[in-house]
Amino acid sequence: MRRISFFIRYFGLAGLVIAGTGLCHIGTAQKSSNKDMDEESDSARRSPYRYVIVYNDLHEDERRIQIIIQQKDVNERALRNIFEAISERFPKPISLEITAHTSLETIETPEEREMDADGEDSRFKDFYHRHKMAGYSRFDSGRIAFSYTVSLSPKQREKVVVIREAFPR
Repeated sequence: MRRISFFIRYFGLAGLVIAGTGLCHIGTAQKSSNKDMDEESDSARRSPYRYVIVYNDLHEDERRIQIIIQQKDVNERALRNIFEAISERFPKPISLEITAHTSLETIETPEEREMDADGEDSRFKDFYHRHKMAGYSRFDSGRIAFSYTVSLSPKQREKVVVIREAFPR
């Protein structure tokens, strides 16, 4: 509970209630090492990259995850670490989509998700240009890539990073 209240204070999310909802997972993007982990202090194992899994939906052959991260982590290095950690946590199914939000304004509540039956809704389009976001895709073909907001003003710009091309056929 102390970690949750820290997150609420840290992100300024006083209205977000995540305890006991089953909707989120608080995680860190850090790889395990084979060194004597028992002897390492908590601070030595703590990752500088923080994320919260808000939604984790499994649809037939695809997993869709939505996370919230700090805006300062919308850069290639941090996103690569965060997406790699989540991808390793969820190796199956192969097809994986991750959307990284930096504001609650761009995330639907459970009630809004229930109202949105067809999966396409423009209620949040007005907020997308105000907040940095990122998206990660791991395709059945083996291709892995992500994109992220580089700049919001004067015009929104995005960068695409290809981690791995598709497997040869």
